[in-house]
Amino acid sequence: MYIRTRPVPIRCFYNEKDYGYKSTFVEIKNPVIPKSFIGFAIDNVRKELFQKRYGQKRDPYANKNRIEQMDIRKRRTELKKLTLDNEKIWHREQINDDGVCAPRIMMSVYYMICGALDIIYNKRPIDRFWFLETVARMPYFSYVTMLQLYETLGWWEIDGPLKTMHTDEEITETKHLRIMESLGGDTLWWNRFLAIHGALVYFVVLIIFFVVSPRLAYLSSELLERHAVYTYTEFFESNESILKGLKPTREMLDYDPYCESMYEIFTYIAMDELAHARSMRYVRKLPDSS
Repeated sequence: MYIRTRPVPIRCFYNEKDYGYKSTFVEIKNPVIPKSFIGFAIDNVRKELFQKRYGQKRDPYANKNRIEQMDIRKRRTELKKLTLDNEKIWHREQINDDGVCAPRIMMSVYYMICGALDIIYNKRPIDRFWFLETVARMPYFSYVTMLQLYETLGWWEIDGPLKTMHTDEEITETKHLRIMESLGGDTLWWNRFLAIHGALVYFVVLIIFFVVSPRLAYLSSELLERHAVYTYTEFFESNESILKGLKPTREMLDYDPYCESMYEIFTYIAMDELAHARSMRYVRKLPDSS
C-alpha cells in the first residue's frame, strides 16, 4: 500500500500566492460550539441570498487594492487556460483496467454518474474537482459512523486500525477540498448545490451498502477513487507547462510546505487518490471477522 510521507510543517510564505478566493477553513482561536441546526440554516440562506449573490459567482476581488486586483486577474487568466479532456480520461480507464469486478448495476450507475459529470463540468476542471472532493469525503464519514455504531453495540473493537485509517483518509480528502476552494471551485451556487446534496445522498447510500455488505461499500469507493486518479493524472499531464508556472496558494502550502508549483500539488493529489483506491481494495479483500 502506497503511503506518501508528509514533510515537516514549515510554511514558505514567500511562495504563497492569492488567486482571489479563500477556503471555508476558519481559524478559531477561542473555544466555541456550533449553532443549532436551525440557526445554521437561517444564516446560510441569508449568506446565499445576499453575500454570495444567489446563483452567481462570488466577487474574487473584494477588499483588494488595484495592484492586488491586477495580480489576481493575471493568475486567474492562467487558471482559465487549464483544460480537461473527458475522452482521454476514459481512455486511461480502459487501458489501465486493473481487474475491478463490480455488479453490472453498480457499473451502470457508475458510468451514468461519470458521464453526467463530463457534461455538467465540461471545460470546468476546478469546479469538477471541488465537486469530487466534496463527495469523496463521504465514504470515510460513513465508514467511521458505522464502525462507531458497531463499537457502541459491542460488536467491534474500540478505536481499531480500520477506523483510524478511514479518519486519516478523510483528513487527506479535506485538504484536497480546501485546495480546490482556494482556486474558486465553490464559487458557483449550482455547483455548491449539486455537491452538497450529492454528498448527502452518497453518505446515506454508503451507510446502506455498509449495513448490507461492507465489501460492496468499499468496492464503490474503489471505483470512485480510481476515477479520481485517472482524472487528476490526465489533468496534470496535459496542463504541465501551465501548472508549473502557477504558484501555490496558502492551502497548498498547508498541504505540502515545500511545493513550488501547482504541478507538484496535483501530482501529489493523484498519488493520494491512488493510495486510497489501493487501501479500499486491500480492505475489501480482508477476511470476515469470526
